[in-house]
Amino acid sequence: MGNRAVDFRGEKRSNATHRSLTDPDCRFASKGTTGTGAIPGYTVNALMENRHRVLLGIGVEIFRSSAAETAGCQALLARARRRHRFRPSTLGADKGYFSVGMIEHLLAHGIEPHIAVDRGAQPAHTRVRMRVRGRAYQLSQRCRKKIEELFGEAKDWHGMRRFRWRGLLRVRAEAWLIGWVLNLKRLASALRPAMQPT
Repeated sequence: MGNRAVDFRGEKRSNATHRSLTDPDCRFASKGTTGTGAIPGYTVNALMENRHRVLLGIGVEIFRSSAAETAGCQALLARARRRHRFRPSTLGADKGYFSVGMIEHLLAHGIEPHIAVDRGAQPAHTRVRMRVRGRAYQLSQRCRKKIEELFGEAKDWHGMRRFRWRGLLRVRAEAWLIGWVLNLKRLASALRPAMQPT
């Protein structure tokens, strides 16, 4: 990134001042207060069923704050409903999805929002907080961590930490390939025949 004709020394980088020359679709993305700073990248969402940890969808969006995550999640749910007739009764998610729009979208589709609570005092936030002490909510939050393990595996072993292709459509294709590999590994484990006693 950069422009040799302009001196940006001492200035704060942002999407308004800097754009990647090799991948104009990516944006500066930050993971909150981790201290790593903003780096050029995309937002990757995934939808997983809990029993076998099979991915039902994976999507890549251009980063535009947490709105990209919630919009991407809603698109994955709609695609899973349309293609797989998948109608979940609950959805576990981290606090990045604790927005009024996301909660109301889930409730409108008959999905219990088991989302990690964050700040917010709207009626939608209160409806999620009412579920926190329930057993179903606690199980959903425990299962939610399994998708973080999948993301860790994808980054450590299958190249999701740094995409090799450039451009939104190509990055999406690479993410889909990684998702297929993860699913094939899960399916191989689930379909493994039981050992017969000798």
